[in-house]
Amino acid sequence: MSELSRNLVHLRWLLKLVDFRAVGKLSWRSTV
Repeated sequence: MSELSRNLVHLRWLLKLVDFRAVGKLSWRSTV
């Protein structure tokens, strides 16, 4: 159970990083 929750947290962090990168790229394109 602890391993499962740990993996879920890791996945959430990965998704957040991916979303952050995508938003950064989009904002960069709009500004340029």
